[in-house]
Amino acid sequence: MQSKQNTKDNNQQPLTREMLMELISKNGNTAEGLNLRGRDLRGIDISNLNLNGIILSESTLARSNLMGTNLDRALLLDTDFMASTLDGAKIRGADLRGASFLTASLKGTDLSWSNLDGTDFSLAKMEKIYLTNSIITNRTQLQRSIWGKKYQVGEELCEPHRYKNAEEVYRNLKIWHQQAGIYDLMGEFHYREWVSRKKRRGEIVRIELKNRRVKKSLAAFITFIPYWLGDVLFGYGERWAHILYWALLLIIGPAILYFIWGSMNFIEALYFSAASFTALGYGTWAYAPENWVKYVGVTQPFFGVTLMALFLVTFTRKWIR
Repeated sequence: MQSKQNTKDNNQQPLTREMLMELISKNGNTAEGLNLRGRDLRGIDISNLNLNGIILSESTLARSNLMGTNLDRALLLDTDFMASTLDGAKIRGADLRGASFLTASLKGTDLSWSNLDGTDFSLAKMEKIYLTNSIITNRTQLQRSIWGKKYQVGEELCEPHRYKNAEEVYRNLKIWHQQAGIYDLMGEFHYREWVSRKKRRGEIVRIELKNRRVKKSLAAFITFIPYWLGDVLFGYGERWAHILYWALLLIIGPAILYFIWGSMNFIEALYFSAASFTALGYGTWAYAPENWVKYVGVTQPFFGVTLMALFLVTFTRKWIR
């Protein structure tokens, strides 16, 4: 009876790094299969340890340091990681169902192939996180996750690049946020998905050029151009301000040409350029530029009408969600 009580007291005693290392030593110098279910590890420093395959389900690791820790294939069901630091940790193929990362730091953490059904990432810092083939369901809590200014995941930024994986991760995050009705973030992940596609096409061009395959390089470059234009012109439907910048450039730029070489003052040149760009007509008092620059006005309506159509589609799509 006394032995059972001692065992219960030991299970309730908070673990330290030294105690954990001793348990690993008794387990054959491996954490594989070591059962620490329900143990208290609050505030523990287990940074850079190899805990591959450990069982920590229902355990408490709140406010702990797990930077660089290897928790691949660990059982972490309902584990509490609240306010913990897991930057650079490897938690691949782990079972994280019901785990909580409330306010935790997961910068550069690898959660690839992990089960995230019901996992809570509220207020967790998720910059550069890896999520390749992770199971993300409608029970996964991502509503208040912090993704950083550019909403980039690790697959897009790592070396060597994994743009195809990044596309899939962004697509899954886009779908999740769409189903959750969080359309602003859905748009950000939609944009990053297309940026990853563009980067993957650009990578193919570089590979073909490096291997000196001229025909394949040209074909890859032609394929790359629409992706590049889509980003530069209107941000794949998510950056309507890009269109305004281009419109200003295509009005003011020709106006300067008309002013310098077209024998017009700047107000006349600006009016003529804006009228050409919008294809609305010049009116009765508009002056036409002289010399060769007048032919620039012929091209402006084409670009103007195209950009205005893009603006209407992009702006409407952005704001009616």
